[in-house]
Amino acid sequence: MPEFSIQEVKGDLFSCDESFSIAICIGADLLLSRGIADKLNSKFGNIHKQQEQDAKPGGIFIINLDGRYIYNLIANQGSPCRPSYNLLRNSLYVMRKHMLKYNINKIAIPRFSWGINGLNWPMVQYLLQEIFGKDSITINVYNYIPPK
Repeated sequence: MPEFSIQEVKGDLFSCDESFSIAICIGADLLLSRGIADKLNSKFGNIHKQQEQDAKPGGIFIINLDGRYIYNLIANQGSPCRPSYNLLRNSLYVMRKHMLKYNINKIAIPRFSWGINGLNWPMVQYLLQEIFGKDSITINVYNYIPPK
C-alpha cells in the first residue's frame, strides 16, 4: 500500500500531471483576482461562476473538471486578508474528507509560504503531515521561480 509523501517540485503548478488534483488558498469572497488564483482563473475559465457553493472561511470551494478536482481552500476572510493557520487547517480537513470519499490520492499545491499568502512553510508542512500523514496520499509542492 502506498504511503503518505510530500515532494517538492521546481516548476509551475499548472504543469503538473493531469492525474493530480490541485489545491490553492483563496479568500471567502471568491474573487480569484490575485496571484496563483488569478492564474488558475485564467487557465480554467471564470471558475468562480462555474459552480455556486456555500463557501465559508475554513471550508473549500470545489471545481470538478471531469474527475480532476480544483480545491480552493478558503483560508482567509477575503482577498485583502492574510490566511490564518486555523482556517487553513479546517479547509485541509474538509479537502481530506472529499479526497477520501472520491478516492483522490494525488494533489498538487503551490508552496503556501511566500508571495501574497505569507505563511510559514514549516508550519504548513506540519499541518499537511498532521492531516494527511496516515493516508495514502502524494502531495507535490510546486516552487515556481519566474524567469528573469
